[in-house]
Amino acid sequence: MEKGTYSGKMLIGSILAGVLYAIAAEVLYQKLKQNVSDLVIVTSYLMGLFLFVGFAIWLLSKLVYNRTFKKVSIKQWLGTLAAMLVLTIGFEWIYEMQFQGQVKQYDTYLFVIDNSGSMDGSDPKGLRFEAIENVLKEKADSFSYAVYLFSDSTELVRKLGDQTEGADYNRGENQGMTAIKRALQKVLEDLENGTLDLRKRKGHVILLSDGAATDIDSYGELAAVLDGFVQKGVSISTVGLLDADEQLMSFIAEQAGGVFVSVEDIADLEAAMVQAGKNEIVQRNLIDYREGEQKKVLYAGMRIGFLIILGGLIGLQKVVICERFLDTLSVIRSAAAGSVLAGLCMEIGMNQMGVEPFFVRGVFCGVICFTLLREDLSLKNSLGAEVYRGK
Repeated sequence: MEKGTYSGKMLIGSILAGVLYAIAAEVLYQKLKQNVSDLVIVTSYLMGLFLFVGFAIWLLSKLVYNRTFKKVSIKQWLGTLAAMLVLTIGFEWIYEMQFQGQVKQYDTYLFVIDNSGSMDGSDPKGLRFEAIENVLKEKADSFSYAVYLFSDSTELVRKLGDQTEGADYNRGENQGMTAIKRALQKVLEDLENGTLDLRKRKGHVILLSDGAATDIDSYGELAAVLDGFVQKGVSISTVGLLDADEQLMSFIAEQAGGVFVSVEDIADLEAAMVQAGKNEIVQRNLIDYREGEQKKVLYAGMRIGFLIILGGLIGLQKVVICERFLDTLSVIRSAAAGSVLAGLCMEIGMNQMGVEPFFVRGVFCGVICFTLLREDLSLKNSLGAEVYRGK
């Protein structure tokens, strides 16, 4: 086979296909990740990428090289599809395996405490503040925490710091309404602007309230805020005191990876806050931020290796589709390079550099999809350029 120029249309088209898939898949991923198991959603994401890339390459081939394009070997393609499905399920299952003692080791609490007027009746003696102190007594001096009070507005009354910095802060007066959305927005803003620096810490929000939110009409209005916490790797647990909106508090906890605890008696508040702050099982999957500090090297290597293999299968599919009319050596080389780069990108981008997961997944799809190949110049010369390109 005499090699010709690289196919610019195939390169641009395949990258564009990756970008389009990344956008569509990200929308579905964000909607499903709280209600669908990681095994199902990751398998669907990667298999969808496999099928979308295959279709895009096939379509581009038909459009650009339709006079020389021959039927794809269905047997080879089905074999590649089956291998992709089996290995995707197997790799994700292995990656999610939990070992004894693997739990989220929180070292920072962000207390977001209701200070609205209704707290005069729910907690007239301020037992919620005593509960905070008693919860922290069980923690090491290096354990850090911050305290927010909210009603109509939200105030950071105890800046983030460890316990050696003391517990002297303004507890304010109970007044105003219960603006839960604005309270969470304030905390998220402080996480984003550096007021709360959790780059080397595992933070957990404990939100306590005794009433319904006065600044939202539907739970969906909180979706973007809660997603912001998820993207930052900060979970939220909620404590509903007496007349709290239990459905709302449960929704917040479920969406942000925490637990909801209901308290009917103020005397049980301390135990409830302990339960809200308890460690949770570490969660991880191949395409999202990996929690936990245990076995970092092992899990980093597993993710990179698994994604390189799966990227290689997507590359093999390209070879099956393109082998009838183009130089597949360039396809193999670009697929191998793309697979390695994609695996490194997913691990280093998320867990080493702290880049937003949605952006890393987008780059991953683009790198996996790009297809660099050369035209068969001997065939092009024998048929004529216009015939070769289907004109």
